[in-house]
Amino acid sequence: MQVIIVRSEQTLTPDELSLIKARYFRSILAGARSYDDASASRLMLSLANDIPTPNVDPELAAAERAAIDAARRISDGLVARERNATLAWDSATRAVQKWISLFSAETSNLDQPLIEDKE
Repeated sequence: MQVIIVRSEQTLTPDELSLIKARYFRSILAGARSYDDASASRLMLSLANDIPTPNVDPELAAAERAAIDAARRISDGLVARERNATLAWDSATRAVQKWISLFSAETSNLDQPLIEDKE
């Protein structure tokens, strides 16, 4: 008999939730770059409209806000068809990298999967 253990979102700390959002943000950012401007703009706008994770470490909160702001600049730039869109993409990539870099293995138990297979 197999038992599947699923960790509830309620067992995650606010910082761990922020890490999940950072990884999601990084994935969407990377994928959106290959889309047409209209689609990429919509994806970036969806990230820009995200609510920052409450009750996180202040440095983490600042990094999260910087990434969200960078997504808004990309979306606005793509809509306006600005020439410096590449700079906005690079800025957003750096913001997400900084956000993720604030996490360390000692402070997060997210190295363990949210779903475990037990036999």
